[in-house]
Amino acid sequence: MTMVKQAYQSRWAARLDFPSLQSRLACLGIESCFYHDGDDCVTALSPKALFCRRMCQAKRHCQSFLTKLAKDSIEDPAVTHRSCLPGAFTVVAPLCKSDHDTSVVLGCFLTDSLGPSEELLRVAGRLELDHTALLSSVVAQVRHQPEDLDLLVELLADIAEDFRLRRAEQLDQVDSLTRSLADTYEELSFIYKLNNAMNVTANPREYFQQVAADFRELLAVKAVLVVIFPEALSSGQQQNSIIHSGVLAKSAERIVETIHSRILPKDRCAVRTDMTHCPTYSATVDGLGHILLAPIIRNERPLGMIAAMEPLDGRRFDNIDCTRLSSVANSAAVFLENFRLYGGMHQLFLGSLRALTSSIDAKDPYTSGHSERVALISKRLIELQGLPASEADRVYLCGLLHDIGKIGVPEAVLRKPSRLTPYEFELITHHSSIGAKIISGIGEMEDLVPAVLHHHERMDGRGYPDSLRDEQIPFRARVLCVADSLDAMTSDRPYRKALPIRLAEVEIFRGSGTQFDPALVELIPKLNLSEYLAELKANGTSYVPDNIYEPINSLAGKLAGA
Repeated sequence: MTMVKQAYQSRWAARLDFPSLQSRLACLGIESCFYHDGDDCVTALSPKALFCRRMCQAKRHCQSFLTKLAKDSIEDPAVTHRSCLPGAFTVVAPLCKSDHDTSVVLGCFLTDSLGPSEELLRVAGRLELDHTALLSSVVAQVRHQPEDLDLLVELLADIAEDFRLRRAEQLDQVDSLTRSLADTYEELSFIYKLNNAMNVTANPREYFQQVAADFRELLAVKAVLVVIFPEALSSGQQQNSIIHSGVLAKSAERIVETIHSRILPKDRCAVRTDMTHCPTYSATVDGLGHILLAPIIRNERPLGMIAAMEPLDGRRFDNIDCTRLSSVANSAAVFLENFRLYGGMHQLFLGSLRALTSSIDAKDPYTSGHSERVALISKRLIELQGLPASEADRVYLCGLLHDIGKIGVPEAVLRKPSRLTPYEFELITHHSSIGAKIISGIGEMEDLVPAVLHHHERMDGRGYPDSLRDEQIPFRARVLCVADSLDAMTSDRPYRKALPIRLAEVEIFRGSGTQFDPALVELIPKLNLSEYLAELKANGTSYVPDNIYEPINSLAGKLAGA
């Protein structure tokens, strides 16, 4: 507790700049010290004059007298001075007074009436001081007469008031600078979060939802609204995407319509502040209050707009707000442009992969569309697991590429209508290792290699190429194993016809724990595989045989008849 108190006293002393005030009083022949309400004693008590220095150092004489005078003056403002010895006076004046901070300055001075009195002799004896030496030190210190007391009381009060006002101005400047630094920190923190969130793979709605929430907090406004035009996303949608954070005065659609018609035209704006790349508009709109708006523009192409609505403290938007909003709008434009470019590159990438997998499927017409179906089934399994969309996308790529190694397997083996010989089967098993080698040299696909390499491993360790068991098998490979088997059983092959979906699902459950991961098998009923494959067949995206929809009882009868 003592350390905390000392630290507080130190901050209080620094704030009041005692040396400056002491120096000013010393020029008037006044020794000074200070007291803060609640302290045990006065501070900065270090007199320069010989008489006061001797008295101060003797058994806390001055400390006790000054502390009591200071406390009395705080309790009773009428107490403005006292005498510690005949001809020696101390005046006191408030430096600041409030409910939480009360302090005073005390000033001591000697007059020429201080002489060899009985009281001086008694005090010197009690303090064990040589009264002759004390009296000899008085002469050099005396600069005032007893009748100067009232004038010095008034003078100290004026000096203290002037000092307090000057310090108050300085504190206001410090507070202003502190607030400015705090605002700057918040702005830098916001920009940092904005840049971190600017991941080209991020979902635009999620990105702008976060931007709106953070920017609303930064500007302290009732709401922030972001509008993204359809052409900005290249997604084929026809309507604006509207994202907002906070409470809107009207529906978002109505506000957007109002903003378009009343703010964007330059001649309708109450205020217009031009920025280098992104102008901002400020206006008061009936029913909406004060709005600050910036269009989102990239390469002179409008992509959307962002609006901050109604400051919470009733203030008007200023140039700092304009600059901040302009920066956010420019960042949003960069994000949308990058997202559009990334989307185009991603589609080109997927198109190349599909062309590659189609070339593999072309070696075996019976497996046409197999890679795409495995990719989609795998992706759905990941989604049912509740895993992030980014993981579902990566597993989708694993599905597209899982059989890429068949490019190194002879077509005669792939198309053979009868049972494979041990040598031919061994050739087939090499396709997973070949596929892993093919994609291992591509940096962006390194994380897909384990799934492609091990998608034929089994939970009981009887798979290939490494006979891995249980958790040794990479999770993505276990997903591919289920999806691959499902599609293989529901597709025509040279050596058999496709199984109905119901029977294929039964076979998957039969392999739970031996061939397949039980946790993934439990998801099979949630796949709605029959609806999904029917949708593929209706859209003509892949070849799906008709007989996979045959009821299981009908197939059982055929098997019994055979």
